[in-house]
Amino acid sequence: MKDKEESVLKSEQAERHLRLSARLLWWLPLSPLVGFITASWLLAESWPLWQVVPLAVVLATPFGFGVYHGLKAIRLGKHSAFIPVMVHAVLGLVALVMPVAEALTV
Repeated sequence: MKDKEESVLKSEQAERHLRLSARLLWWLPLSPLVGFITASWLLAESWPLWQVVPLAVVLATPFGFGVYHGLKAIRLGKHSAFIPVMVHAVLGLVALVMPVAEALTV
């Protein structure tokens, strides 16, 4: 009986982490908007690297949380979280690399 209760609790936790990971995908349409608005307010015309790195970290952080919650769901047995984890990982890398690459080319 106790094992069944633990299994149900584990399944509920996995579902919760999967939902959190999926909700964080809403950052995808918001990140360019936030990035462009923040860049236009805070960055100088020359896009110095010391200003771009914090912006890149801010843009990539929600994707990092999505990876964390997705991996936690996978560890708890919800293997369908693999797709959101991959999407978050790719988008997080893009959010980190693109602003830095732009700053280095300017």
